[in-house]
Amino acid sequence: MEDIFAAGNQFLSGISMQASSGVDTTPYQQGVVSCYDELLRYLRLGTSNKRLLLALVKPDRKLVISEQAERGSEDYFMDAAGNCYDQYHNSLMAGITPVGKWLRMKEMPQPGLGGRSQAAAFVESAVLDVERGRLELK
Repeated sequence: MEDIFAAGNQFLSGISMQASSGVDTTPYQQGVVSCYDELLRYLRLGTSNKRLLLALVKPDRKLVISEQAERGSEDYFMDAAGNCYDQYHNSLMAGITPVGKWLRMKEMPQPGLGGRSQAAAFVESAVLDVERGRLELK
């Protein structure tokens, strides 16, 4: 991934690999493929322990590749009104989304679960409708 980044990068200041996939792939590509598409392909392969590889561009324009957190270790929360909270239960600031995080329902009463929902979903993308103040998560 670092070699592909070096060959095709035009706008970012660098890359930080905080995880490796552990997945063996062929070092050759048949046909013409953009570096962007090839990086996406490697990200989609994930890791040998069945977690996703995540890409984030930091404010200093550095691309950071990290491994998906284990469910339960850094989960974010959503209440019944649709408000999102970080892993410390702090309300997320406007425009900040839980993309790339596990999301649980906060304080949802369920018999036998001690008042907390144990189900979590991984948030892959979000669309923010600023006019309506609505956040759609996928």
